Amino acid sequence: MDTSGTPWYPHQNTQDPKLLPDEQNSQPCSRRKTQGVMETGRNGQKRTKLRLKRVKKSTKSHTAHNSVHKTPPTCEPKDDPPCPRRLLPLMRTCIPQTESPGEPSQGPPGPSCRDQEQHRPLSKPQLALDHTFQLLGSDRWEQKIEGLTRIRRLAQWHSDVLVARLHDVCMAVILEVENLRSLVSRAAVATLGELYLHLQRTMDTELDWTTKVLLQKAGESNSFIRQDVGVALGHMLRCCTPSRSMKALLNGGLRHRNVAVRECAAHQLEALVESMGTARLLCCKKDIMNSFLSAVRRMPQDSSQEVRCCGQQIMGILKAHQDFQKKMKKFFP
Repeated sequence: MDTSGTPWYPHQNTQDPKLLPDEQNSQPCSRRKTQGVMETGRNGQKRTKLRLKRVKKSTKSHTAHNSVHKTPPTCEPKDDPPCPRRLLPLMRTCIPQTESPGEPSQGPPGPSCRDQEQHRPLSKPQLALDHTFQLLGSDRWEQKIEGLTRIRRLAQWHSDVLVARLHDVCMAVILEVENLRSLVSRAAVATLGELYLHLQRTMDTELDWTTKVLLQKAGESNSFIRQDVGVALGHMLRCCTPSRSMKALLNGGLRHRNVAVRECAAHQLEALVESMGTARLLCCKKDIMNSFLSAVRRMPQDSSQEVRCCGQQIMGILKAHQDFQKKMKKFFP
């Protein structure tokens, strides 16, 4: 073992500190980077203290040639840090629900299964209607929304089954309109709009109850609920009998103490007059015309500016008809 202080490497000879001649000629000059100072030994020979660094080989021939004379690393190589695992985004999937009465058995649901189920008919509508009342009577709001969804599907596809118990259905939906949870209340308001849309004049007998609760809901501070109420009342004006709709608006809204309720009723009444026309409006029954003209004469004196504006618009539409003065004298001699 050499004790002269010169580091020993596998490619050096133990007897001669110099490199072998064939090995010295075969070493490429670019494969090493040398750094250090020149020193003179006892025999006057020049020796070099080398610091070797690992150089990446660009070709396979260099790697094969230097594998035999590989210099030992000065320190242990550090392991590369583990690559962070890439998290895949979670896909939205519909949770399969338990099969309930009136529902056809289906395969695994897709991403939009709930939207598709709302537009499908029921296999057993009568059994589904009985189960709907159980859902609405539950204390869980998820089941209440599911029951309201069933009513909309029954109104769209099985109106004959729904008409047989229409009053019970409307009373159950009215209770959910007054629910303190806004999500359930909005679903119930939308359900009444669907009943107006699909059952149309069959809902005339239930207008007094349903219109009153919708107008009361219009007095809340939640703008989304007020918007849903406006949509539902719009379905009522287009699909139900105009004279019954007018009577329901006059009894349920224009005499209310809440300003927001009176404003909503005034806007709906103005829209109804524009859609009916003056000629058709003046042909209504005497009791309805008396209530309508009395309400219109009070509207310009209301404390709300919107109610006054709607009253002036309605009076302008009525005065444009040539027979309006005769009708006024007939109803108010």
